[in-house]
Amino acid sequence: APVKAKHVRESVRRIYRDGFHVCNDFYGQRREQDEECMFCDELLYRE
Repeated sequence: APVKAKHVRESVRRIYRDGFHVCNDFYGQRREQDEECMFCDELLYRE
């Protein structure tokens, strides 16, 4: 399972880098001018 989890995490980071929210509140919406989102950041960098 750890390999799959790593793959999923990389996919989510790619979506975020492409300019979209990955957080529950705004998932799939484009980030205005690629602004940071504290909800996305929390999800992406959670340990």
